[in-house]
Amino acid sequence: MHGHLPAVLEPFGAPFPLGAPVNSPGWEHNAHIASDGLQLYFASDGALYSSSRETRQARFTSRIHLGTCVNP
Repeated sequence: MHGHLPAVLEPFGAPFPLGAPVNSPGWEHNAHIASDGLQLYFASDGALYSSSRETRQARFTSRIHLGTCVNP
């Protein structure tokens, strides 16, 4: 079975740091973007975070720690 995501019409480019307010002096890794492109989930120094944006052209907001129910 093959499928496609209509919102993703072009391949991703090379990764690059998003800078403040998303990146920290820590090690951000395992980033995943929601299919609508508005929510970013990632790990940083052993904890999980998210960041969102209003439109696909907007910048991501400050990172939010996902809390103890996700980060034991």
